[in-house]
Amino acid sequence: MTVAVCTNCGELKYGAWCICPVCETEGLDRDVSILLSDHNLFEEELRWIGDAIHVIHDTTLDEEMRFHLLTYYLARKWPKLIEYDIDSVEPQILKQLDTLYRSKLADLPGQEKPGLKVSPIRQQTWITATGETFQKEDTAWQAEVPYIMLNGIDVVKRIVSLQIEAGEGAILEKITHSIRTLFKGCDYRQLAGRATKLIGDAGEYRRTVDAFCDRVKNGWSDRTKEQSAYFRGLCQRLEEMAKQTKNIIEHKAGINRLIDIDFKRIRQESWQSYNTLTGLSHIVLHPSRINPDGTCKSGYPL
Repeated sequence: MTVAVCTNCGELKYGAWCICPVCETEGLDRDVSILLSDHNLFEEELRWIGDAIHVIHDTTLDEEMRFHLLTYYLARKWPKLIEYDIDSVEPQILKQLDTLYRSKLADLPGQEKPGLKVSPIRQQTWITATGETFQKEDTAWQAEVPYIMLNGIDVVKRIVSLQIEAGEGAILEKITHSIRTLFKGCDYRQLAGRATKLIGDAGEYRRTVDAFCDRVKNGWSDRTKEQSAYFRGLCQRLEEMAKQTKNIIEHKAGINRLIDIDFKRIRQESWQSYNTLTGLSHIVLHPSRINPDGTCKSGYPL
């Protein structure tokens, strides 16, 4: 039978939706009760979270605020389980939660393993396709993945190289660009033309990936279906980078001038797109870095 933590008092119980024998309630939330069970966590982890719920239960908060504090704690200490929507919380409440977390919960044990607990049956399903035919096609997909990925990385390298030429690299690259521009100048209009071509290259790569991903069938392994989704996400980031680079260079060329706040925003978005894209490329090339629930294992450098 399922072992779970009572989300009200923190005691272990049998059955996530069963009445807790200690506090005689079902807990604060059924969905969170399923998360805090041995379907997802080892018993030691459940006990650690139970200790935190004991602390939360002993506060003078009402039930709603205790639930907010529990989810806030889980998002900070157990990110593999839950993500807390900070934007949806009033600033005054968020400040109160953060104060309580820092004073009562921050020093308690937290997540040590990046992935959720997965049964051997689920692990087998993750890497095995349904039927011999699908398994052969699945194996062929895995053999093709690195080559398709390398084509995308080639487009990324050309975009990053163009950004560096336009003075959008790291600190040393920016300094080198400034010195070179001081003596030789920089033809930003010519760079803008190359940026337009890169947008076309990114679009062509998306069409190649779309055709490749459309071959994924329901009988293929969960790993392959998840990689397909990551490929599509990678293409989106790649096209974003190409367009952002074009906007930055056209601004410097005086073709389409941006106000300072928009120029700063596009620079930040370009950096975020690059970081996301790099992370996705690692995942697609190394499916072992994808958890069986579709999330990415942490601890890998970008």
